[in-house]
Amino acid sequence: MDNLKRRKASSYGHLLDNSIDDKDIHYDPLFLDDIELRSGFHRTVINLPSYMGSLIPYSRPSELKRECNVKFKQKHPDLDPNLTLSQIRKVKEILINVAIEGNIEFSSVAKSFAFFEKLILKHYVNDPKETNYARVLEILSKSFDISIKEIKENEFLIFTALEFNLQIPPEEYISHFERIFNYAEFSNMQEYLGEKMYHMWCHEIQDEID
Repeated sequence: MDNLKRRKASSYGHLLDNSIDDKDIHYDPLFLDDIELRSGFHRTVINLPSYMGSLIPYSRPSELKRECNVKFKQKHPDLDPNLTLSQIRKVKEILINVAIEGNIEFSSVAKSFAFFEKLILKHYVNDPKETNYARVLEILSKSFDISIKEIKENEFLIFTALEFNLQIPPEEYISHFERIFNYAEFSNMQEYLGEKMYHMWCHEIQDEID
């Protein structure tokens, strides 16, 4: 037994601090990935009697993406300048497609979006092209224990950053849920969940709110 090599243990003591985190935030699911950040800068406003409208000229997808990223930087100057809205949305798109292919419940993905955005707002994620965080969050939101090297290397750090709180209120992920099933081309939650499951889900959400 003495000849057996012991596996080197990893210490996470540096991540545990009983002081108050000055990066603690009130999370709004519509704050970071603002659904309004879709149109370009240029529009013509039409003022008519009892009516006001606007004409938005056609923009190439690349130009529209650039303008949205500029607006994002203007709205969030405190975030890393290398972080863009299109990168964040790309990571989310990848997770949604993984969920569809793997038949993963959309509510789990919605919660992982909330976790992911919280880490961004706390400046733990500066380059969403590194999707390890996103993968871990999807695993944590489903409470699965999957022994993948990248997951293990980041898991405890993410637990600590989230203050070990994986129970989030419905108002922090419902809007993500709605955008996910719209992306997946479901017309509404009832269509996605089915009549029976939809009513059960509504009761569960109401119980959480109460």
